This record gives sequence, C-alpha cells and structure tokens, in this order.
Amino acid sequence: GVWIDDMIVAGYLGQFHPSGMVFDSSGSLYVSLFDANADANPSDAFNSGYGAIIKIDPDNQASVLIAFNNGDDVQDVGEAADLHHPGSLAFGPDGKLYVATRSTTVNELDKVVILDPNASTPFAQVDQIEITRVSDAPLHPRAILFGPSGKLFVSLNEPESTQKTA
Repeated sequence: GVWIDDMIVAGYLGQFHPSGMVFDSSGSLYVSLFDANADANPSDAFNSGYGAIIKIDPDNQASVLIAFNNGDDVQDVGEAADLHHPGSLAFGPDGKLYVATRSTTVNELDKVVILDPNASTPFAQVDQIEITRVSDAPLHPRAILFGPSGKLFVSLNEPESTQKTA
C-alpha cells in the first residue's frame, strides 16, 4: 500500500501508539492508544497509565476521543477509571466495547474493561472483568475475542494460558 497521511486526533495529546483496533457494525474504526510519556492534562508530569480509545468515522475520517485515563489516579469527568495500557478491543454480543487492559502495579489484577456506547455518558465504564492469575506475575492480556457461543476469550502473556468467561 501507499502511505496516505498522518492521523491527528482531536483531544489526544500523546504520541500515536495504537495497540488494538476493531470496527463496529456501522463501519466506525475504534483504536486503543497508549503513551507512557503523555497525559490528557499537559500540566501534569509523566504518568505511566495513560490510555485512550478513539473512534474514526468511516465517512468523513474525523476522529473523536471517546474514552481515556490520564494515569494520575484522579477521576476526571468522562474518565474511565481502569483504562490503563489499553490493548485489544472487541464488541460483545451485548453491544458493549470490551478492552483488554494491563495493571499499573504488580499487586493489581489485569482487567477487561467494559465500556457502554449507550450509557448516559457514552462509552462510560460500566463494568470490568478481573483476570485471575495463574502465577505471581501480571498476565498482560494480549488479545480478546468473542467466540460463536458469545463467550469472551482472553489470551495472556503466560505460558499455556487462555481464559474464557462465563
């Protein structure tokens, strides 16, 4: 392919490091971003947990910041509390957006964060699934997808580990 253009995302101040992508049923592209050197608030210092999800409209290519976490442990308006190091994305059979996230500390469990596009605040975090450890090390989920039966599968950075939710 031929390089078309750089993407500039309104409302996103960090470097563009995509780590997951998924299309919705209307053709919009959702991209998870992580930048350890960025923060949604430029007056803050370095924050290790910054993450964001953007939505790109298929018709006019406009991008919109739909969810973020600026990593400063202060719950800002519109911030998804557990959206740290977002990675793989999948829309569930319930229409919600599932996001694999990594923990910010060794003692915290990795999670799959659930965002609801139809919540009173669109894409608000409405739930989470904590990923059970099989060892002392964080699992760092790599990929998520829904199987034909509607079960969520999560691949993990742990030898021989894939978890399935009920």
